[in-house]
Amino acid sequence: MVDIPTVATSLAASLVASYVGVRYFTGPKIRAERSTLARQKLRDLVSPLRRDVREFRAGMRDDLRRDGTATPADGILAQQILHVAHDLSALARYRVGRRMNRIFSSGWMRVARLRDSSVPSADAVSASYSAALQLLDNRRSGEGARSYVDGLLHRALQKGANPRLLQRLERELFLLERAR
Repeated sequence: MVDIPTVATSLAASLVASYVGVRYFTGPKIRAERSTLARQKLRDLVSPLRRDVREFRAGMRDDLRRDGTATPADGILAQQILHVAHDLSALARYRVGRRMNRIFSSGWMRVARLRDSSVPSADAVSASYSAALQLLDNRRSGEGARSYVDGLLHRALQKGANPRLLQRLERELFLLERAR
């Protein structure tokens, strides 16, 4: 005769052990794969900008020179990087966020964080950044206006900028590219 409580207890223990074993062995592997993929996507996003900055420093890309106005492309790139960074570890996300604040500016990072919750189509992103720039034009003399152009990227690419700013920007982009 079969003892029902013993069979039920054995079944429950087997299910719990299987669940814990699967989570214990496959969870870290899946997280590591997602993190590796995120690092590759991050490298793919940042490396063209890093290459452009190197070419600008060498005098081959004068078209990157900035004037005193904000550029929506900075915010769009910041949003894309933030979206990719979600799959990194908590420490790597923190480091990427801090580095991005230095590179892009606090203004673009605020807009990128607001927009990052759901990444819409490119047209919707461009429209939202155009609206942010319109608001920026309306508040040109205030603190909010400066926060869009006080990032290292904008300051280093301005006419007459200190060459050390370009070196620092290259270093920050190198570290951002590697999620460090």
